[in-house]
Amino acid sequence: MKATRLIIALSLLFAACGASAEEAVVSPAAAGASVEKKLTGEFSTVTGETVDLASYRNSDLVVWFWAPW
Repeated sequence: MKATRLIIALSLLFAACGASAEEAVVSPAAAGASVEKKLTGEFSTVTGETVDLASYRNSDLVVWFWAPW
C-alpha cells in the first residue's frame, strides 16, 4: 500500500515538473543574440576595481547584482 502511494506521488510530481506542449521554446542562438547586446558597460567590484564586461566576451560569466534596500 505504501509503495502504491509513493508511485502515485512521484508520478504527480514528475507530471507537474514537465513542460506543456503549448510553451514556447527559445533557441539558444536567438537568446544569445539579444543578451550579447545588453551586456555592455563597466561595473565596480566589491574591492573597488572597475571591470569591463567586454573583457569576458565568449566566456561564461555570472553577474550578481545586490542592492541593500
